Amino acid sequence: MAGHLLVPALDDQRPASTSPKIIGELLQTEMGFSNCVSTDALMMKALGDEKQAALAAFLADAHILLAPEKPFELMEFLHAQKLPEDKLRRAEQIQNLLCARADEIPSPTQAAAFESTDFSARAARKALTLLGAPLALQPGETLHYLDVGNDENLSSEPFLNTLAAHGVRVEKFNGTADKLAVLCWRRYQAFKGKIGLIEEEIAQVQAALRRAKQHLVISFANPWTAGGIPAGGRLFTFSPSPAFQQAAAECLLGLFTPQGKLPVSL
Repeated sequence: MAGHLLVPALDDQRPASTSPKIIGELLQTEMGFSNCVSTDALMMKALGDEKQAALAAFLADAHILLAPEKPFELMEFLHAQKLPEDKLRRAEQIQNLLCARADEIPSPTQAAAFESTDFSARAARKALTLLGAPLALQPGETLHYLDVGNDENLSSEPFLNTLAAHGVRVEKFNGTADKLAVLCWRRYQAFKGKIGLIEEEIAQVQAALRRAKQHLVISFANPWTAGGIPAGGRLFTFSPSPAFQQAAAECLLGLFTPQGKLPVSL
């Protein structure tokens, strides 16, 4: 996917999604990439006029003009243009190959089976990253938890149930806590308008931390949600999926030491 990004070192005139230098010369010729090239969403309005942007992207060797705001108007416009036959044939060939591979996409049942494999558990343990002090839990102790940024109503049951299975009592934060885990769920999603916690949520977290003796922020998705929070420790899983939630709980139980490295600056 070529982003709507101006990269002056590669092309100081055109964004990557419409640049023959980047798509045709660099990606396809120099790097030998021969598979599908898609633009980023055209409806993002990052390129000005949608029709002209789509035409420029196609002429730059993009095969898929992604998510236009007015697809039927765009199709009518493009059909009225004299488009290079070789580019049309190549785009059609690429898209036919993608359609032929559609049957290879795992069904929801297959995906769920993959999620439960040992591979997922091993990947989760390698990904977990801890900054600051851990929050060690023992059987018989109580952990209070506070959910923030959970726009999608993601379930925290894998995390909470793993703790409960090892004898830890889990309760929602009620104003005071000896040990508190702040569970951050916000993740990237198109058109959401935010990738981190908003000011009200940060204030809520900060108030809760002041009422807890020990605390840990667990970011189950976007690491920037925990960026400016002055918690005793911050644990990053990079995924809210069950295997990664379970690994977070096992980390708190001292069943393994996280070895991951944070790939971004907070």
